[in-house]
Amino acid sequence: MKKNNTWNHKHIFSACIGAAALLLLGFSACDFQPAKAIARDRPVGGGLAQGRVLPNEFLESGGGGSGGSTIDTIQSGDKKNYPMLSKEAIKDLLDKTDAKHLPQNVMAEEPSFTPPYKVGKVKKEALELSVERLNALRRISGLYPVEMSDTDNDKAQYGAFLMKLTNQFKHGGIPKPDGMSEQDWRKGDDATATSNIYPINNLIGAIDGYNRDPGNPNVGHRLHQMSPGLKTVGIGFVPGSHCEKVIGNSAPTEDPMPADFDWNFVSYPAAGYFPLEGNLFGSPAFWHVKFNDSKYTVGSGKIIVTQVATGEQWVEEHAGGGTIIFNKSNTWRPELGTYTFEVTGVRGKDTGIPERFVFTTEFFNRHTL
Repeated sequence: MKKNNTWNHKHIFSACIGAAALLLLGFSACDFQPAKAIARDRPVGGGLAQGRVLPNEFLESGGGGSGGSTIDTIQSGDKKNYPMLSKEAIKDLLDKTDAKHLPQNVMAEEPSFTPPYKVGKVKKEALELSVERLNALRRISGLYPVEMSDTDNDKAQYGAFLMKLTNQFKHGGIPKPDGMSEQDWRKGDDATATSNIYPINNLIGAIDGYNRDPGNPNVGHRLHQMSPGLKTVGIGFVPGSHCEKVIGNSAPTEDPMPADFDWNFVSYPAAGYFPLEGNLFGSPAFWHVKFNDSKYTVGSGKIIVTQVATGEQWVEEHAGGGTIIFNKSNTWRPELGTYTFEVTGVRGKDTGIPERFVFTTEFFNRHTL
């Protein structure tokens, strides 16, 4: 068994947004750390193992060890409204929203970086494809689709432009450029403070990159995109700068969350089938599980990841909390095949009784189906 409970991995950045805004999404301020540096193409802030073991089969075999009753963990998200997808359905969702479907030039109006400034405008079809990509990733994890907000698109566009103009990719506190109005500067600066941000040239690559969240063991960008509470999103882009507004957004025209939406946990990679590809989940790969804190409390314990085909295990300590993140020790490299993921220290919120939390994920290559 491999154990490595120390973490010295230096991440490039992590989301750094005001604690009050974080609490609106149910995150604690300690989930994020200040940005240290900016690297291009990162968000700011193996062998085939055959066979698939379903959670009930794994439990009956005696794998794991948190004890108590078993949480119904057959899948991430809401299994009634958004049941687990087949490999073919996942492939179809991702194939239809790949970057190859973007227009050759995504800009409807080009930006101007000299006074009088023009922030530019993204083609509607490019924005729509971006939101479809985000919703494809949410659907794989059992979440409802979010709605694109024209109001927040406008704010995010100012944010993307301001970062590119000043070459400062950070969450707020960008100095006002000479020749820019106070109103336009504040709109852009406020947007960067409430958004995922990314110095990148590809709209779809940005959506994927926020979920992969390389160099950020706190996966703050991913948590925003995959939040069970997110309802609208705003997207701004100029070549080399992407701004995705995910906090304090405008109200949706129609609530996208089903009235009976119910979930135990949200995981990424999702329980069930998940495509293993570098743009979505690479190495170092941080696997997270967010618990529904209205149902469960999670105290300190262990994360146990087992490769089913070989029986090899990776074990890490965790301090508890609503979101548990695996591979902060940076020792695990995902391969094609099936893994079980178990968290100890989970209790029913109302009962205080220990619960057994475990699910399985089969990583597959959608390009060879």
